[in-house]
Amino acid sequence: MTQQLQQIIDNAWENRANISTQSAPKDVVEAEDVADEIVEAMEVPRFDVFVPRANGVLYKILSPLPRSWREALGRAMKVDKLMIEVDQSARRAYEERAAKSEPGQEADEETPAPQRDAA
Repeated sequence: MTQQLQQIIDNAWENRANISTQSAPKDVVEAEDVADEIVEAMEVPRFDVFVPRANGVLYKILSPLPRSWREALGRAMKVDKLMIEVDQSARRAYEERAAKSEPGQEADEETPAPQRDAA
């Protein structure tokens, strides 16, 4: 393991008490950011999509480590809490918007009725 990687792991471990989902920036990644990256990956074929892209660098750095080390680092950084400690009202609002949307339609456009071919 390189000295730089060891320093990253040590810093994350020492600061683990200060890391929480509430202290994380709320506006780092939006659904639109994820959608844009997926569309770009389809246009320029890429299998792996990381949002934000810096996560791809972190993934490449940590991949050579044994799984148990990666999982311990993730727990130290409280990554295991990301999907549990969510803002339920914001999630509900997102789900409602997504349920009312149709791909390719803007929010202010009127959605035409689907056309079906007669058999």
